[in-house]
Amino acid sequence: MKTKFSMRWRKMGAFALAVGMSLSMAYAQTVPMSAGTGVKVTQDEVSTTITYNEKYQTATYKVKQSNVTEVSLNITADSQFCIKLCDASGEAFETDYPCYGVEESTTDDYVYTIPSTEELGQIQIMSISDGQILTVNNLEVKTSGAATTSNIVKVPTSSVKDGHGVTVTKADDKAVIDYEEKYQTATCPITSENVKEVTLDITADYQFCIKLCDATGEPFKTDYPGYGLEETTTDSYTFTVDETEKLAEIQIMSLTDGQTVTVNDISLKLRNTEARPTGLVKGVEKDANGYYSLAGLMNYYGMKFGTNVTDTNIYNSNNTAINNFHCNSITASNEMKAYSLLDQYASKNSPDGMPRMNYTAGDKIMAYAAENNLGVRAHTLVWDAYMTDWFFREGYDSNKPYVSQEVAKQRLKSYIEQVVTHFESKYPGVIYCWDVVNEGVEPSSKLDANDPRGVEDNIWSQRVGSDYIELSFKYAKDAIDKCALENGGKTNIKLFYNDFSTFYPEKRDAICNLVKSLNSYEKDSNGEYIKLCDGVGMQGYIGGYGKQDGCMNTGDITLIKNAIKKFHSLGVEVQVTEMAVRNYDNSPETIEKHAKFYKALFDMFIGLNEGEDKPLTGISIWGLYDNPSMPTSDYSWSMNSPYCGLFDENFKPKEALKLVEEALVENLPASAFDEDKKDEDKKDDDKQQETTSPLSIVINSDWGQGAVANVTITNNTGKDLDGWNCTFTTNRPITQVWSANLISNGENTYTISNPEWQPNLKAGESYTFGCMLGSGDASVNAVNVTLK
Repeated sequence: MKTKFSMRWRKMGAFALAVGMSLSMAYAQTVPMSAGTGVKVTQDEVSTTITYNEKYQTATYKVKQSNVTEVSLNITADSQFCIKLCDASGEAFETDYPCYGVEESTTDDYVYTIPSTEELGQIQIMSISDGQILTVNNLEVKTSGAATTSNIVKVPTSSVKDGHGVTVTKADDKAVIDYEEKYQTATCPITSENVKEVTLDITADYQFCIKLCDATGEPFKTDYPGYGLEETTTDSYTFTVDETEKLAEIQIMSLTDGQTVTVNDISLKLRNTEARPTGLVKGVEKDANGYYSLAGLMNYYGMKFGTNVTDTNIYNSNNTAINNFHCNSITASNEMKAYSLLDQYASKNSPDGMPRMNYTAGDKIMAYAAENNLGVRAHTLVWDAYMTDWFFREGYDSNKPYVSQEVAKQRLKSYIEQVVTHFESKYPGVIYCWDVVNEGVEPSSKLDANDPRGVEDNIWSQRVGSDYIELSFKYAKDAIDKCALENGGKTNIKLFYNDFSTFYPEKRDAICNLVKSLNSYEKDSNGEYIKLCDGVGMQGYIGGYGKQDGCMNTGDITLIKNAIKKFHSLGVEVQVTEMAVRNYDNSPETIEKHAKFYKALFDMFIGLNEGEDKPLTGISIWGLYDNPSMPTSDYSWSMNSPYCGLFDENFKPKEALKLVEEALVENLPASAFDEDKKDEDKKDDDKQQETTSPLSIVINSDWGQGAVANVTITNNTGKDLDGWNCTFTTNRPITQVWSANLISNGENTYTISNPEWQPNLKAGESYTFGCMLGSGDASVNAVNVTLK
C-alpha cells in the first residue's frame, strides 16, 4: 500500500502534484487548497499546514485531472483524522480514518486506488478533534487514459424524461429528478438492442424503485435500492437482462413524497451477437453427461472454483467424483478450525506451557487434497465462535482464572506457528491461502464505539486485545516466512480476512478500515509497510435466512459487485467464500428462477474479471448439493437452505449447473475454442439417468462401531413404478431399516421394497428411508444396483 517518494519530489516544494500517464510524468509547483469554515491553510516551501478550530471541519483540494487511478498523500498528524475521496459534487465514495490510536506526531503515506467506476473530483481532509493541526507534505495524483470497451454504451442522462408530478432538471451531465408525491415515475427510453446488463449510478437519501421494462411499459425486473438510508448516498446498481427479455425503458419511481433522486450515469453492456464458436473449449475436460469442468472454465477468468468437504464425505464416491472433476480447491468445513485442532489434555501437559494440537481430522482433508491435486483454502486460524474458553485460562483448566494478556498473546502466536508449520511441512504447497481471522468485525457490537474497524467485542478482543486481528496476521505472516526459508523460498501462501454480510455498506466499510489497518500495522527494516492482508473472503450466503422471502433478489448482485470493487481498490484480491444461493422452494418455477439468478451472478463475476486487472481470484460454493432431508431445526437448513445446489440430493446436475456453465462458456473469447474439435455433445437427461446410480447412501452420524444413514432410491427406469423393490450390495452391513421393508439379505446383499403407504414411484422421483449400519468403512458404496 505504501508508495516510496523520491528526493526529487520532496525538493519540488510545499505541496507537489505529480500527474502521470503511462511512463511520462508532469509536475506542478503548488496546489491550491480551499479552507472551509473555521479552517486556516498556510503554505511554505516545504509543506502545507491545515489548522482547524473544531472537529468535523474540512479543507478541500479540487482535482482538475480526469481518469485518476491513484492518489498518494504524505501527511503529518498527532491524532486521528479523516480523508475523503469525492466526486465533483463533494459526495464521498471512499472514506478513511488514519492514525487511529496515535499518541505522538507521526508522518505517513496514504495511498488509494480509484475504482474505474468513480471519477475523482475532490480530496477532503477533515478534523476529528478540536484545535487539530495537520501538515500535508506531498500529494501525488496518477492518471491514465480512459478505458474503452466496444460493447459498452453510455446513455445520456438527458434522456431521462418528466412524468406526471415529476420534474427533471439537467445539470453537470446529471439528471436531478424531483417528485411531488410517492409512486410517481420518471422514464428513460432505451434504443440500444441486445442489452445484456444495465448499470445506473444514482444519488438518493431515501429508498426508491428501479424498473426495467419492455416496449409496453411492463416491468420484467424491479428493485428497491436504498433500504434503510439515513443520509445522502451515491451508489451503482447493476442488473442483468436475460436473452428472453427486451429492454425498452428504465423507470425510476419515488417511494415518498417530495423525494429527489439524481441520476449521475447510465451505461449498458451489449450482448455479443456474433455467431458463437462451435468448437470445444481448449484444455477443459467434459464429464460423461457433457458438462465442462467448472474449474477448467474458470481458469480462463483467473479464478479457482471450490467447495467445502468434511473428514467423512471425502470417502463418499458420489461427492468425490464431482469434487475431483469440477473443483481445483477445497475447504475443510470445521476440521482446521481452532476448536477442532486444540487438544486440552496435551496442552495441560505441554513442557513449554504452550498449546498443543491434534491434527487427525485436518490431516485427512489435507491428504485427500494432496492425493487428488486439489488446492486448499485453509479455514480458519482465529474465530470466536465455539472457541474453547480453556485456551485462555491458567493451566488450560476451565475452572482456573484467565491468564494475562501477555500470556494470551504468547499462546496465540505459538498456536498459529504450530498449525501453519505442521500443514506446510507435511503437505508443502497444498495450502494456497489461509483465512487468518474469521468474522471479527461487527459494527453493531464492537469493542470500542469509536473504532472505525468495527472489531467485535468477543473472547479474542477481550483476552488478547483490540489489535488481536493485526497480531494474528503478523504471527501468520512470520510463520509463513519462516516456512519459506526452510523450504528454499517456495512457500507462497496468501493471507485472507473472511466474514459474512460483507456486501452491506456499514460492515463493508468497517472491513475496508480493518484492511487498511492491517496493511499499515508494521514496517520492515527499510521503513516500508508490510502487507499483512492479501485478500478479503466474502462469505456468499445470499438471500433470506430461513425463509423464501428475500431470496434471489437481483439487488444483492449489485451490492456484491460494489463490495468486490471497493475491497479490490485497497490493493487486495477478493474471493467469494462459503457461497450458498439460498432457496427453500423446490417448485419448477422457483428452481428455474434459482438457475437464472445463478447465471446472473456468474455473469457479474465474469464481467469484473474481463480486463487484465482481475479482482476475483476464487469462488467456493458451500451449497453445491441439495439436502432436502435435513430437518428444519438444523442450522444448515436456514444457513444454506435445502435447495441451494448446482446438483440435487442424488448428485444429478440441476438447471443451475447448466446455466452457470453457459455463462462461463458464452463469455469466452473465440481464441479459447478449438474449431477442429466440434462440440457435438448434448446434455441428455436419459444419458444422465443411465450413468447415475438409482441408489445413494449418505451417513448422518458415525461412531465407528455403527452409523445412521439415509438411503435414497431414484426411479431412473424411465417409467412409473407401481410398487418397487431395489437390490444392491454394500461394503458395510445394514443392521436395521425403517420407512421401508427389508425383504432379504445375505453377504451384504439386500433387497428393499416400498412401504405400504408409498407404493408409487414416478419416473424421476426419489424416496428416502433410514437405516442403521454396523462397523466398517467411513465411506459406504453400493454396487450391482437394480430397481424394478
